[in-house]
Amino acid sequence: MSHPKRTFLLLLLGACLAVAGCGSDDEGDPIPQDSAVLLEGQLENIQARIANGSVGACDDILSGPRGPNVDAVNQAIASLPDGVDQDVRSALQDGFDKLFSLVDERCNELRQDAESQETDTTEEPPVVTETETVPPPETETVPPPETETLPPPETETTPPPTEEPPADEGDGGGGVLAPQGDEG
Repeated sequence: MSHPKRTFLLLLLGACLAVAGCGSDDEGDPIPQDSAVLLEGQLENIQARIANGSVGACDDILSGPRGPNVDAVNQAIASLPDGVDQDVRSALQDGFDKLFSLVDERCNELRQDAESQETDTTEEPPVVTETETVPPPETETVPPPETETLPPPETETTPPPTEEPPADEGDGGGGVLAPQGDEG
């Protein structure tokens, strides 16, 4: 619902309440002050919920758990005293019915906007197309260069010379040598 349209309707309903509340004796009793205050309060509440701009606030007007305005308005109009002119009752009911119809349209607009925003922010899955699979290029593996393992160089080892005991100079026999000491 456009802002000017909503404002006009709310002003029209407010004027209807004011005129109906003032009523003349020829057309029936005026709307009681407490009923007029209740209906004006509902109008203000509806306007605040619409101005909130959320789907939840909008839905509350029609059927929300926090006290739908529809039920409160219908109950207030139904509880008007019998002396209130029937034309005034009908005008109030018609005006609020039109308002609730416009609210329903606005709620649908808000839902559609919310859904389109969800789809806009949802990423599209990537499009899979059939493509030719190309194998990666072959690379030649070059083995490391061969190295020749040479045996250690041969070295000549000469065994250490062995010492031979000195040969006895004398007697040709073997034996034990006598200790040298005092001869006497």
